[in-house]
Amino acid sequence: EIRIPVPAPGTGYCYAKLKRKIGDFATAAAAVTLRIKGETVQDVAIALTNLGATPLKARAAEDALRGKPMTDASIAAAAELAMGICETAPDQRGDAEYKKAMAGEMTQRALRTLGVARAIPLAPVEAVVPGHRVAEWIVVIDVPHRREEPLGVLLGAHAHPLAQQEAD
Repeated sequence: EIRIPVPAPGTGYCYAKLKRKIGDFATAAAAVTLRIKGETVQDVAIALTNLGATPLKARAAEDALRGKPMTDASIAAAAELAMGICETAPDQRGDAEYKKAMAGEMTQRALRTLGVARAIPLAPVEAVVPGHRVAEWIVVIDVPHRREEPLGVLLGAHAHPLAQQEAD
């Protein structure tokens, strides 16, 4: 039996994934949960994928954010700490240094997206899935390889206008 606790009100999620093409494994990805009260980070969890033999938990990055204001400097510092735990190896998706740099970039994108997304009001998820309160807001970013703009954003169970945009 697996039990997953219901997140506290105000918790949001973002998964930022860098990939070469649709259906490809991530070159680098960051999964972040974040709860902010005012400007202060109440709770945060950061996990990195495809940057080591197993998924990596960026505990030092989390500790650097928790209880502090979310600023450009704190986001950059957390990204640096996340990069520090990477165990990258070169492959067809890039060399080790590139993948490590992208770990920092995906961590920053996830954190920044959550900071912005919490200002976007959404219908409660339980209105879509009766009896299940999953989160206040959910964001998924799908980033094409070596491109600057995300292909799409999905907020909660509702399509967001950004999801309609196609990358050039």
